[in-house]
Amino acid sequence: QVADELLGSDFKTATRPSGKAADEAATRAVLLARQLLDSLLAMTPPDAARASGVLDTLNAVIDHSKIQTGGFRDELLFRKFQLALARQDQAEAEKLADQLVTLAADTRRAGAGSGAGTSAVLSGASRFALSAQRALYLTAVEHFRRTQQAAARNGAASGGTAQERAAAGAAAEDVQRFGQAVLDQFSDSGSASDNTVVSVRDEVAAAGEYLWLTKNDAAARDAAIRLDKAAMQSGRPTLAALRRLGVLSEASGDTATALDAWRQLGASLQPATEQWYRAKYESIRLLAITDKEGARQALSQHKLLYPTL
Repeated sequence: QVADELLGSDFKTATRPSGKAADEAATRAVLLARQLLDSLLAMTPPDAARASGVLDTLNAVIDHSKIQTGGFRDELLFRKFQLALARQDQAEAEKLADQLVTLAADTRRAGAGSGAGTSAVLSGASRFALSAQRALYLTAVEHFRRTQQAAARNGAASGGTAQERAAAGAAAEDVQRFGQAVLDQFSDSGSASDNTVVSVRDEVAAAGEYLWLTKNDAAARDAAIRLDKAAMQSGRPTLAALRRLGVLSEASGDTATALDAWRQLGASLQPATEQWYRAKYESIRLLAITDKEGARQALSQHKLLYPTL
């Protein structure tokens, strides 16, 4: 409330005929409005109504006082993006996110051309672009989980009604689309080993598996395979990634990768658990396709070690 009153007071002064007092008030109003927008849009849930009013005031001061926004253009775009997302205006949010990505690319090229260091190039516009991509991705993940749960509640065997399956499929496609954009941003910034990347990669691959299982989407399946292969090759695969890679690689005809995934999964699990037994079964089954004698020996050894199976 106090901040709103101060902003209103500075706005009145700033929009009077030009002079030192008006210029100083405009500077204060811009700074205060930026701080308010940061606070209001970071709340859970965001205070979209108040943020909209503050943004209108900020734009009015900028226009009246002819303030140059080059130093915080990226921030202003991001606040507009946050407001669109808070209003559930997906189309506008995506448009603004694209503008941020373009601005980040321009900033990166300009920084590289001027000899600026990596940290300088990746600051500002790139930081806001990545934040926007993450926000779209997280919104998609939340929507995907919600639609999946709704479909499960209304018919686990059939995957829900046709409308619910369509909604879950569209949400899974959004997870893949926005999640891949986040992964690309991480790759550009050189932080591909970050734990957050592992999580995003897992969510995007899971969405791909869902699209394969429910819509027979081979492109989504293959995208999931690429992500899970990368996870396995990095030495940091999740258990879900190994299981998924085993299933999807076999579906794509790559039994060698499927066998490798199931073997790694079995070696990562606690012996004599349900998942471990499945991994062992799948490993022996796949081995039998190319090496029947090797499969017989593996099965005999398994029976010897676990006679109660």
